Amino acid sequence: MFALLVVEQIDHRYAEPILAIAINTVWVSALLHGVSAMPGARWYAGRIARMGDCAETQPITASAKPLMTKGD
Repeated sequence: MFALLVVEQIDHRYAEPILAIAINTVWVSALLHGVSAMPGARWYAGRIARMGDCAETQPITASAKPLMTKGD
């Protein structure tokens, strides 16, 4: 969305290359995040499992700040 705002305000000679760069950045980012998500999650899970008994492995029993609702 930001690229569309920028493209409207710059010289038209630069608009097409900037838009192409923005579009390619988005799809490459999505692809790489998709490809790396599972290996990254497995790596993190293994690292946390090796930490033993620590804050990261404990269940969350209470929130630091209670959730406020409209009725409160």
